[in-house]
Amino acid sequence: LLDWNLISRADMIVNANIELVRAWSDCLMFEIGRSKRDQEGKKHVDHPFHVYSCPENPAICPVVAFAKHLIHQPNILKGKCKLFGGTSQYDHYCSILRRIVQNPVYRQSFIDRGMIPEYFGTHSMRKGKSV
Repeated sequence: LLDWNLISRADMIVNANIELVRAWSDCLMFEIGRSKRDQEGKKHVDHPFHVYSCPENPAICPVVAFAKHLIHQPNILKGKCKLFGGTSQYDHYCSILRRIVQNPVYRQSFIDRGMIPEYFGTHSMRKGKSV
């Protein structure tokens, strides 16, 4: 959900630290830091990315998902650690995404939208198409 809402590179999300996130009003604010176009990480310092809640559909609400993640991983709130601990989080994320896209329940929906499930990857979410 964060990858989709931030329209960010998946590796930036799986490697993000809790210090880059803060709550404000009705949204979460993310300081993304370095990117391909901003090697020094200064471009978004004064205007972080906002991720808003979706109260109409809690199943896809990034704020609810983030809160659940923090409830299950309370050590994250101590700081100085990644939002998603463990090893190979990018590979883990890609494998989950691949299983969803190729699942017979959803497969035809992707094909109907012109996306070939076998070629769909994390970059597809940013660009809106399969590779």
